[in-house]
Amino acid sequence: MHFASVLIVKMAIVFFQGCRSAPTCGPVQYLDENNKCCEKCPMGEKRVSGCESPVCVPCGDGEYMPEYNPKTSCIVKTYCDPNLNFVYKTHGSRVENAQCICKEGTHCSSVDCDTCNANTESTEQKDTECEACPKNYYSNITSAREPCIPWTSCAPGLIVKIEGTATSDVVCGPGERDERVAMAVWITVGVLAVLVAVGFSVYTQRAKLTEHCKKHKGQYHIVPVPVPAPAKEANNPVEMDDQQLLEEPEPKSPTEETLSDGKRLVTQEVGKDSHMPEQDSQDSRF
Repeated sequence: MHFASVLIVKMAIVFFQGCRSAPTCGPVQYLDENNKCCEKCPMGEKRVSGCESPVCVPCGDGEYMPEYNPKTSCIVKTYCDPNLNFVYKTHGSRVENAQCICKEGTHCSSVDCDTCNANTESTEQKDTECEACPKNYYSNITSAREPCIPWTSCAPGLIVKIEGTATSDVVCGPGERDERVAMAVWITVGVLAVLVAVGFSVYTQRAKLTEHCKKHKGQYHIVPVPVPAPAKEANNPVEMDDQQLLEEPEPKSPTEETLSDGKRLVTQEVGKDSHMPEQDSQDSRF
């Protein structure tokens, strides 16, 4: 009974420890057995000891490490065995593996290219026998002797843009983010170039104008521009106030001016009989 109780308690502890959320580590960190984030060693190196400040040493000859890692040993490079008709295409580095190809006159014997077999020469009775290049290899030429070539391994920071085939190599290139950054950089450079060109042109024209003014200093004078006299205002009709406009003048009877017999000027309203003063009338009798 006591043993069963202890077992149940231990199982509960293990269960609750497993349910405990693990911390989130950074891209160059790893979670150790104590649920603690530790720093990884850089590419081309392996860890000797330590966690937050690990002790790392470079990979030895014939070894490589292509990524940040917490490992205590590096990866052994591929050996290109000459007894199997292999030769080195590249010897690799501390961050890249070596690459092997079949030596001249031989080709891969299988898809995995475990060995290289001699190419079959054509004869009078039999033509040359060819086969497709294995996976991760290609050949873009027509030949009875040239071996298939391994696909290119994209360098760090690049990605595979176009997958390789049996007749074409892998095409590497920057990621989408790198392409956007490159485009932004080129646009900025272009705008700056235009601004510099415009600024230089303005500066050159200003310098020429300044030099011209210095050479011809004193040859120019200011000519006053005559100011035209203001136009005379037309005779405006006399403004009349509202009272004058409302008061209409009394109509006058039409008159005629005539000379009397005594050569006097007589004014006679039209429509009325002419009437001369009595004195004038009497004088005219005599």
